[in-house]
Amino acid sequence: MTDAVPTHKEIPILLTASLTFGVSLCTLGHCVRWLIYSDEGWSFRKRIHWVSVVISFLIFSLNVVSLGLTCWRLEDAVFHLESRWGNADHYSPSWVAIVNCTATNSTALLADYILIYRCWHVYNKTLAIIVFPIVLWIGGTVCAALQTYLLVAQANGSNITPFSWGPVTAFGPGIVLLPFLASTAVLNAYSTFVLIHRIHKVTKQTQGFNSTRNFRYIIRILAESGFLYLSVTLGHFIAWLTTNAMAIEVLSTLNVPVISIAFHLVIIRSAQNRIEVDRKALCISTLRFNPVTVTSRANSILRADNEKGA
Repeated sequence: MTDAVPTHKEIPILLTASLTFGVSLCTLGHCVRWLIYSDEGWSFRKRIHWVSVVISFLIFSLNVVSLGLTCWRLEDAVFHLESRWGNADHYSPSWVAIVNCTATNSTALLADYILIYRCWHVYNKTLAIIVFPIVLWIGGTVCAALQTYLLVAQANGSNITPFSWGPVTAFGPGIVLLPFLASTAVLNAYSTFVLIHRIHKVTKQTQGFNSTRNFRYIIRILAESGFLYLSVTLGHFIAWLTTNAMAIEVLSTLNVPVISIAFHLVIIRSAQNRIEVDRKALCISTLRFNPVTVTSRANSILRADNEKGA
């Protein structure tokens, strides 16, 4: 399969990919700092949640792959113009679409896994709360694998193509990708809702202005990151309902780094807020000449974001 994108539109696609990659790289640095090093300085944490660290670097690696393919496509488009001047259409090889789609889908699946883990941890490892998102995640994994298979089959000239199964779009196997995007969007909305509901419930049971404010801040972090993730996924879903190759390319380019940024922001902002809570508690305890005390419930959730991967 080849995808037709006008050569002059490869430049804004690359610019979009580069800008979002830069933001993602900055957030990765801050995220790794809070995951690996202690709050007080640059000594290593006694307990490092390696799953979050590994997933952070895996998502970053997929981001690098996506950006690298975008750069290669622009270089190939320029070579195409130099060798065949006058033809503005640029056709990428089939393997580019295969690798790019696989990288994008893998990023979404990794981020969804972290969302499921957060739900499981915040609800005290209750299996019932994550049954529905696990079903969605498995369904998304099957759709992602099937999409890769259809792309490879089509590239090899097989008669088994998504178009013979039922045309959804004129750009790739939308019949498989659309349910994948729908499942990850529903999973994100469900996970964000149950997390916010749980924390809001704890907020009502907690006394004190500071603890209530901290819980509300956590809710805002989860809501904002969830909205950021959900918006790019829904945009990608809507783009696939059209035949606009440019819109699909731009949203596909944004998908990987935006998911990465949303994932990092939860860890970064939770860690920074936890530090602020500890400092205020230390200041109050110093003025009163009492031992340092902090809001136990708020602190446990904040620490879980960093040390236990919540």
